[in-house]
Amino acid sequence: MRNKAQRKQDPKVYLEVLLKSGRRCCLCFGLKSDYGEKNGQIAHLDHDPANDKPDNLAFLCLEHHDQYDSTTSQSKSLQIGEVKAYREQLYQFLAGSKFQASETPKTPEKKNWANRLVLEPLNAFLTEKPHKCSYCGYSFSIMPDLEEGKTYFVKTATCPKCGNVDEVLRYYQVERGAK
Repeated sequence: MRNKAQRKQDPKVYLEVLLKSGRRCCLCFGLKSDYGEKNGQIAHLDHDPANDKPDNLAFLCLEHHDQYDSTTSQSKSLQIGEVKAYREQLYQFLAGSKFQASETPKTPEKKNWANRLVLEPLNAFLTEKPHKCSYCGYSFSIMPDLEEGKTYFVKTATCPKCGNVDEVLRYYQVERGAK
């Protein structure tokens, strides 16, 4: 007799999660705007390995899967609703993007003055995630008006509501013929 942990997994459901996520961690996407392909695992969000329903599964990188499954005493742990929301945002992002889930967008060359920064390539055809002010929580767009063949580097965002200035470090590049 098998217990819950020994239950045979449904490979079709796991394949669906892998294909929809393109092996991209929904927490990396939601928390860091990182949509790069990752080594990871399929997490059971309710921590029940017998529950193979697609709504209970999410592809997480190894670091975030470990963090999700761990309990913390001082900081607020990752919540199931948070993971599900980021998972849906990732699925919508990948479904609406011109690049396929199996492709990884090109990473721009780092300039000497930007070696300490993690640059995020975004093309004009991708939907930008709004910036949320760290002071008042107001969400707004910081994407500049993009011209074909130009590169933009946004270092700060000034909240139109409260005037707070956040460091954002976003990189935008419009490829020729992307419009």
